[in-house]
Amino acid sequence: MQKDKDLKNLDEYVKLSDFTNVELGIAAAKTINEAMEQVMDKIGEIFSPVTHAFLLVDKDTEELYFKIVKGISSDKLANHKLRKGEGLAGWVLENGKPDFIENAAKDSRISKSIDKLTDFDIQSMIAVPLEVIDKRIGTFQLINKTAKGAYSADDLNIMTTIVEYASMAIEKVYYLSAMKDLDNVDSLTGVYKRSYFDTQFSKEEERAARYNNPLSMLIVNIDDFKALNDEHGHEAGDQILKELATILKTAVRRVDVVTRYGGDEFAILLPQTSKGNAELVRERINKDISKSSKKSPVTYTVSIGLGSAGAKATGSVVEKAEKDLQKQKNAKVDTAKKKRKK
Repeated sequence: MQKDKDLKNLDEYVKLSDFTNVELGIAAAKTINEAMEQVMDKIGEIFSPVTHAFLLVDKDTEELYFKIVKGISSDKLANHKLRKGEGLAGWVLENGKPDFIENAAKDSRISKSIDKLTDFDIQSMIAVPLEVIDKRIGTFQLINKTAKGAYSADDLNIMTTIVEYASMAIEKVYYLSAMKDLDNVDSLTGVYKRSYFDTQFSKEEERAARYNNPLSMLIVNIDDFKALNDEHGHEAGDQILKELATILKTAVRRVDVVTRYGGDEFAILLPQTSKGNAELVRERINKDISKSSKKSPVTYTVSIGLGSAGAKATGSVVEKAEKDLQKQKNAKVDTAKKKRKK
C-alpha cells in the first residue's frame, strides 16, 4: 500500500515539475490568448484527455462558451455556449471550487447539450475554475481519459495545482500588457491618447482605401469649457471630462477608438462606418450627454463634428470633422444671438 502511495506521489511530482518548467514560457507570451494556448497544450501533454477545453465567461450574458477546444469533437464544441451554472464547468465556476465526476451516469451535472455534441459518450470529467486578478473568468475542463479508467481525486489535485500555476503566469502577462497600455491611455479620462489615435487612424485610413470601405470620425468638443473651469473650478472641469469620456465609451462599439484629442476635445474613430451610421452615433451621444448633464452638478453641452470618407466619398476625414465641428459651433452662436435679440 505504501509503495503504491509513493508511486502516486512521484507521478504527481513529475507532472507538476513538468508544468512548472513551462511556466516561464507562458509568462513570456505576448498576449493572453497566446498564454492560454500554451496552458492548453501542456494540459494535453500531461493528462492525454480525449477532449479538453477552456470555457470563457461571456461578460454580457454570464454564459460560458468554449473558447479553446482540443481533441475529439473540438470543431463541434467550439463556441458552444452553456447557460449560467450548466454542466460541471458551470457548477465549479459558480461555486468557486474544482471538482471531478468519476461516473457520468451517476452525476446530474453532466450537460446534455455537450453530451449530444460529442462523438463519444462522456464517462468522466474534471473542471477547475480559472481566477485572474481576483475574478473567476472561466473554467478548464477535461473530458474522458484516453487510457481506460476514470478521473480521480489525485488527478483533480494535480489539475488544480496546474491551473494555479497558469493563473499566476497569465496574471504576469496581463500586468505586462496593462503596463504597455498605460503609455497609450490618458490618466484622467481613461481613454486613449492622441498619439494612439493618430497611429490607429493611419491604419484604418489605409485599410479603408484598400478595400473601399467607409471610414468616419467624430470630434466632440465641450462648449465654453474655459468658462466652466473659471466659474466652477478645475476640479469640476476634470469631473466633466471624466463623465464625458465614460459616456463616449458606452455609446460606441468595441472596435471604435475613443481618444482625448485635446484639452477639451475627444475624437472617436469609427472604422467601416458610413456617414449615415456615424450620424446615428452622433445623435445617440447627444441624447446620452443631455440626460447625464441634467444629473451632473455642473450642466454642460457639447458640439460634435462629423467627418466621413470611403466608398464614393473622398477627401480628408479629419478636415471634414473639424469643418463640421466649426459649423456646429457657429450655429449655436447664431442661435444664441437670435435669442438675445428677442
